[in-house]
Amino acid sequence: MKLNLNRLNYFKKEYLVILLGLIISIFTSINHLSKYDKIYEPIEGPKYHQMIKNDVYTVWTTADEIRKDLNNGNDFFQSLPEFKREFLPSVIVGLYYHILDKEIFDLTNGEKNIKENNLKLGILLIQTILYFLSVYFLFYTIQNNFIKKKEYEVPLFIIILFLSLEPTINQFNSSFTSESFFMSMIIILFSLLLKKNNNYIIFVFSGILVGLIFAQRPVSIFFFIPVSIFYLIVYKNKLQNLLLFLLGFSIIIGSIGTINYKKSNHFYIISMLHQYYSYYFYFAHVIYAEKYNLEESDAKIILNKKEQEWRNINNIKIDDINVPIENYDRKDLKKIINYRNIEFINLVISNPIISAKIFIKKSLVGVLFAPNLIKNSYYFDKTSPEAKNNRKEYYNKNLKFYLAYSTIFYFFIITGLIIYFKRIYLNKKLTLFDKFLFFNICSVIYFVLMSGFWGNPKYFLPCILNLSFFFSDGLSFFIKKYIFK
Repeated sequence: MKLNLNRLNYFKKEYLVILLGLIISIFTSINHLSKYDKIYEPIEGPKYHQMIKNDVYTVWTTADEIRKDLNNGNDFFQSLPEFKREFLPSVIVGLYYHILDKEIFDLTNGEKNIKENNLKLGILLIQTILYFLSVYFLFYTIQNNFIKKKEYEVPLFIIILFLSLEPTINQFNSSFTSESFFMSMIIILFSLLLKKNNNYIIFVFSGILVGLIFAQRPVSIFFFIPVSIFYLIVYKNKLQNLLLFLLGFSIIIGSIGTINYKKSNHFYIISMLHQYYSYYFYFAHVIYAEKYNLEESDAKIILNKKEQEWRNINNIKIDDINVPIENYDRKDLKKIINYRNIEFINLVISNPIISAKIFIKKSLVGVLFAPNLIKNSYYFDKTSPEAKNNRKEYYNKNLKFYLAYSTIFYFFIITGLIIYFKRIYLNKKLTLFDKFLFFNICSVIYFVLMSGFWGNPKYFLPCILNLSFFFSDGLSFFIKKYIFK
């Protein structure tokens, strides 16, 4: 077999970048486990695992239930959990430890904690390898569908460089949060959307993948809408392609609803827990406090008192402080959820300027690149005096650094967006890649609208993947204009 040296040289730099990113992620995972795979004792309260806490701890608790069900002889589908918080992350961890036949928790002196040194590295290696395989898949798709055919000039090397080495992205491959698998699935979806064929299986699989993206991160429940818009624009005369995509999506959504029904005797997609602790719970008192110039804690007391009066009038008795809400009557829960949703909508509508100001302020923090977010979280202790006395300053120590770091990237991203709109205006038409870039804009808008109020850079992560294409266009423009002119 004759070796094509020109072909080898052409691809070499992308391969090396992907390999370098993989090696960095693996060594970072090993380093983090050596330092943080341990039980931490806070100033107050019970001990917890330094890497696996808060929502991640809940995921691992559900994973342990799955592992025990499988060990007791239940088949895989019987062991699947009710979708309360995050579905797929628990399945992945539970199945992993079942295969290894390893315990997840350690019970010592009456305390239940995550076991130390129980082959956690394997999970990080699996998600890291999957992530960089997805990056390679994207590289291969763009290379073969656009660059080889000389249909579109894509700065592919910069895209691969960004996705492989940018630390805001890469840090999640060494973390037990749900983001790494989430990113991998989104990047694979990019590749499927860019494939130029009419293979019906691709459209069905794309829908299944978007369903799994929801199963990985519930915030993606309506993510099928930007994808559907893309398919309508690209295949406007072939409605069956969109229907096949929605069929694939419905398979996963329907399966989750069926599992929930078997576990709870209720068919639902979004858990009561997510609906109960939604925008009203986290942000209604913030808007109310701003409106009446109150402390947020005082505003929360007023709104809680108002809700309690409504509960008393409607004979709804739920002790959601001492008892998990999923143990209560679902009809009562639905009434409370409807009450909260209506109250929040009315509060936003009656205070549009205040609501918009809070949303924009939070979103501006949320859209920052935060390259050391995960590592910093390992040191957070919410029981410390510093955290109690000045919560905002405690959790935002790196805000100025994030702002400076982000400014560099946004300079090129905005340049790329200007180039994109200028190209569309001059060409008077949209290529497939232009339509794909429009999908990325829709995707950014979607995730910002869904997560902007939280102001957490972690929730902006899928948008960083979307913006990588505009960043590469902007950086490529300046390289050609000022370096290789």
